[in-house]
Amino acid sequence: MTPAAVAYILTGMRIAMGNAFVTIVTAEMIAAQAGLGYLILVSKNFGGTDLIFLGMIVLGILGLLTDRLFVAAIARYARRYHLQ
Repeated sequence: MTPAAVAYILTGMRIAMGNAFVTIVTAEMIAAQAGLGYLILVSKNFGGTDLIFLGMIVLGILGLLTDRLFVAAIARYARRYHLQ
């Protein structure tokens, strides 16, 4: 692996992680019987606006935490490549 490409590879991994997160929630809305996506969809059908907002807030917090953990892992393990 060329050290010059490490920053681009890690950035691509962060973007892919976000896309995977969205895909999982979408799949829960389509075919699951449990999960946050399912909660949001069922709440929409039955008029549970409070649960819709709760699900969206929880998804946002989980996405932010996942991204921050990934950034921390990059900072810890990619230090030898001097990424800023």
